[in-house]
Amino acid sequence: MVAPILAALGAATVSFLLGCLLIRHARHLGLHDLPNARSSHLIPKPRGGGAAIVAAFLLMLPLALPVAYAGWNVALVLAAAVMLALVGLADDLKGLGLAPRLGAQALAVTTLLAALGWAAAAGAESDLGLLATVSGLPSLAAWLSTHAPPSLVMALDLALIPLLLLGGLWWINLFNFMDGIDGIAASQAIFMILGGVLLKTTGSGFWSLAAPPAAASLVLVGALLGFLLLNWAPSRLFMGDTGSLFLGFSIFAMAAHDVTYGDITLWSWLVLGSAFIVDATVTLLRRWLRRKSVTAAHRSHLYQRLSRRWNSHSAVVLVYCLLNVMWILPLAFLSHRAPQWAPMILVAAWAPAAILAWRAGAGLTEAEAGP
Repeated sequence: MVAPILAALGAATVSFLLGCLLIRHARHLGLHDLPNARSSHLIPKPRGGGAAIVAAFLLMLPLALPVAYAGWNVALVLAAAVMLALVGLADDLKGLGLAPRLGAQALAVTTLLAALGWAAAAGAESDLGLLATVSGLPSLAAWLSTHAPPSLVMALDLALIPLLLLGGLWWINLFNFMDGIDGIAASQAIFMILGGVLLKTTGSGFWSLAAPPAAASLVLVGALLGFLLLNWAPSRLFMGDTGSLFLGFSIFAMAAHDVTYGDITLWSWLVLGSAFIVDATVTLLRRWLRRKSVTAAHRSHLYQRLSRRWNSHSAVVLVYCLLNVMWILPLAFLSHRAPQWAPMILVAAWAPAAILAWRAGAGLTEAEAGP
């Protein structure tokens, strides 16, 4: 247990120091973020701080993981994550079009699914197939395996693969959309990652934190904490696409791993991501209904509207964190402990947030709903 904690502390230190270096040399590196239509800041600030997170995580990860765990599948997933970080860095430096970004994301998610071996992992212990593993509905899968032809069950399994790909692309871009005010992306990532660790290790004892997936999560949290010291309002450094693409993919990979191996259900991970999922989805749905571009830069997310209304980034982030701890985390625990009620618990997590976001004007411009 000592090794993961030391690695996490080391990651926090390295991330902070590298972030300070980026702040000092950002202008020479071409990493100054100029305000645009989506921005919530008014003056240029250094970006690309995600590079500090990635570097600190990779440097300290070997200290927390046993050598035997670093197989080819782990290496593939890490390579996919680093590839997305490099694509994000290129976007921070020069700006990339939508096509190369989506292409890189699709490649990363496909690599993840191949490395995990979804269908093989699902069929290793039962004949219920991918449907049971991914949906969290083993009773439905069991009924189909008994009453439906094997070809139909296999077809349903295969149909889930493109849905998983789309889900991965949606989450990565959603996380990127939500990185719009000081501290929000880093703090929410810390909550989701630690929430996943708590769900996996509850009842297993303190020493279960030394298990490889939990240990890797702790190292990433350490790197995020070091960066957050520089990103808290008023921020001195933005994570940029370098960080948001890497983190979005990393959280998706953690969730995919947990769901594949039965550590945490998909429902529980969807509950943990409630704040970001609901805010982004309601915002883009309203923009689509009002026939506005869902890909154009904007600042009409709920968290952006609240930050302007309250004239404070930190107040919004603290409110999101408070809701996560007081509302979302208990519901995630409940869905983990009572999986038969998980769909209803997910509704209980999402519905109030969606109503709040809609009534607060998520998706509306300042002219349409006021600041």
